[in-house]
Amino acid sequence: MVFTITITPSTDMATIDAQKTAVQRDIHDLKNEENTVQGENNVHSDLDAIWVDPMERFPVEISSDIMLRCLPTPPQLPDPKDAPMILLNICHLQNKIALSTPALWTSVKLIDRWLGRAATRPLTLHCAGR
Repeated sequence: MVFTITITPSTDMATIDAQKTAVQRDIHDLKNEENTVQGENNVHSDLDAIWVDPMERFPVEISSDIMLRCLPTPPQLPDPKDAPMILLNICHLQNKIALSTPALWTSVKLIDRWLGRAATRPLTLHCAGR
């Protein structure tokens, strides 16, 4: 909103006072509008503060059980589009649950051809850790 007051040498004090009063009224109205908007924003902030992601209220044990039921049977080659790998990409909370559920990580299928080509030779597996 732009306020314009035009004063010329012939403008009398009554006109100036009237314009000044109009501007003060507009300022008062804008302050009231600002307070209303701030109050609405505070309501939204309060709601954000009390809103909790439903998954955070969901028991970890049930999430883990659901994840275990997503595992392919029989075990498959590791694939980022299948469980357990895909479970790491749902959200931060589900990633944390998946990484802290050891049963998700106990089975890996090795390539049969690789094992077959090794024939009777001893097989050496290297597992990288932390």
